Amino acid sequence: MEKENINLQQGKVYTLSIEKASLRALFLIFPIVILYAIPFYLIWGKNVFGELKFRSLLFLFLFIVLGILLHELLHGIVWAIFSKHGFRSIHFGMKWEYFTPYCHCTESLKVWHYILGGLAPLVFMGILPGIWALFSGNALIMFFAIFFSCAAGGDIQSVWMLRKFRKDQLVFDHPQELGFIVVDESISDHTE
Repeated sequence: MEKENINLQQGKVYTLSIEKASLRALFLIFPIVILYAIPFYLIWGKNVFGELKFRSLLFLFLFIVLGILLHELLHGIVWAIFSKHGFRSIHFGMKWEYFTPYCHCTESLKVWHYILGGLAPLVFMGILPGIWALFSGNALIMFFAIFFSCAAGGDIQSVWMLRKFRKDQLVFDHPQELGFIVVDESISDHTE
């Protein structure tokens, strides 16, 4: 952990508070629902939310909890692929004050590696299931896609902050906050 702290001190920090990220994520819900639910309705004539039938509250609880764990695992798998030390550089935990699980990579990653890991849950749990639901007409899968696309709101914001950095520039995942540390900002044209 000491080596990580030395590296983090050499860069510029770009973070969002959990409160600010949560508020911004709320504004993403409406466009996400429209993006998924309207095409589903136009193709299948079904209201996604009206079609839902959960077997029990336990099923819904497991659906959400297991999905959140899978979300964090997807971050970890992709970042481990691009890390020198693989899963030894990946840490999972829980921010109990916000009841928020997290995945953290302790190694620096190229911006494009960080983006791939950051967007992996959105792609595999949101976009791809959403496409599948559009072809199959399955409302539960479409709900899954909508729910976990909304759950990727913080990831979307973090990746958005990286948009002006060079794809091969090195960044560290911030160990406590939503965001990252740019290792050498002098080679960036980033302006926030």
